[in-house]
Amino acid sequence: MASPIELELARRVCAMVPNADMVRFMKTGEDANSCNVRIARAFTKRDMILISGYHGYPDWFAADESPPTASRSSCGNTSGHSLGKL
Repeated sequence: MASPIELELARRVCAMVPNADMVRFMKTGEDANSCNVRIARAFTKRDMILISGYHGYPDWFAADESPPTASRSSCGNTSGHSLGKL
């Protein structure tokens, strides 16, 4: 449940950013990335996520670090802009 301060800040952010309809605050960058991946997968109905750089260390972001087999097939690392490897 959001605190009154969080709600007020969210209202202010929405007022200042013209295309911001909603605001949600997260505790860590990993939480934010996990949330964004879930939203993207729900919206696009696709499983594949392209990543570049460090985004925390959940198993399904660690495509190059030998995560469980199901996770490995749903992530592609674009480090070095090597989209041809996908």
